[in-house]
Amino acid sequence: MAPRYSRQLKVTILCCLWYLMSSANNVIGKKLLKNYPYPLTITLFHMLANSIFMYPVLLMAGLSTNFQYSRHFIWKFMLPLACGKFVGSVLSHISIWKISVSYAHTIKGMLPIFTVMLSKLVYKEKYSTLVYVSLLPIVMGVAIATMTEISFEIYGMISAVLATCTFSIQNLYSKKALREVRLNPLQMLMRMAQLALLICLPLWVFVDSPNMANDVNLGTYDEKLQLFLKLSLSGFINFMQNVVAFSVLHLLSPLSYSVANATKRILVIIVSLISLRNPVTTINFFGMMLAVAGVFCYNRAKIIQNSQKKVLPISSKDTHIESHNDMNYVSPQYRTFKRLNSNTMI
Repeated sequence: MAPRYSRQLKVTILCCLWYLMSSANNVIGKKLLKNYPYPLTITLFHMLANSIFMYPVLLMAGLSTNFQYSRHFIWKFMLPLACGKFVGSVLSHISIWKISVSYAHTIKGMLPIFTVMLSKLVYKEKYSTLVYVSLLPIVMGVAIATMTEISFEIYGMISAVLATCTFSIQNLYSKKALREVRLNPLQMLMRMAQLALLICLPLWVFVDSPNMANDVNLGTYDEKLQLFLKLSLSGFINFMQNVVAFSVLHLLSPLSYSVANATKRILVIIVSLISLRNPVTTINFFGMMLAVAGVFCYNRAKIIQNSQKKVLPISSKDTHIESHNDMNYVSPQYRTFKRLNSNTMI
């Protein structure tokens, strides 16, 4: 098979896996929270899965699992990022517990809006008129979806908005952290998950654990075992989703990835509507699709702006400064992470 067609086949298979994992992760999470309303517990299993299963992935990729950060870097970057990962995950689970998965993902489409606002306030970044115009379909789509949402719940909506804002801050801060220490993003993801797990565990002991002990739906050993297996499956799927998403990003250009990501969000919305049988109107569905289309327009506008400024996601400067020196070496994965931060990852 020609290399070109082999690569296309690989991308197609990975995208299908990505869509499948994302849809399954959301549908399983919704069903779990409907019967067992414990968002902290699901977050605990997700962090645990990413902490454990990332080890063999790093080994297969030929990356070190025994790496250390300075105390300064841990306090300045890793701990805040871990807190953001934990808070964002809990808020995200609360949102799909309180509102429909389709509506939660529509609100998550607001990520570019928060990214533009925070980048402008914190980093004084300038954006073209085209970028600002591209945000209008997102605002209009979310507004239409909100006004026509049948299963609207204020706390669920607030949780989804706060989760999206948290992920936006995390993305921007991750970019800054990766500039300070040039490690593979998968290595950083593992450390973030481990620290988030340490933050989550004591809270779980005091919040979810007592409620689960008194839950009438967990009175027998079989019921507890069934819940444990479902939580373990949810955690493993979340881990696989992260790894597959990184693999897709590594193979695609920013524009192609934005198209794939928008397609993923559309499929997650459609699959959730079909499998969970959420009530939805034609206008409501139109609002959701308009918001997703706005995300694609935003990514396209950003790429046009970067090309005009000759500041591409992977520049010749990045390639030029590669060296075999351990302190100056810039891995292909690091350059991939720079591309990652130009896209929407949630």
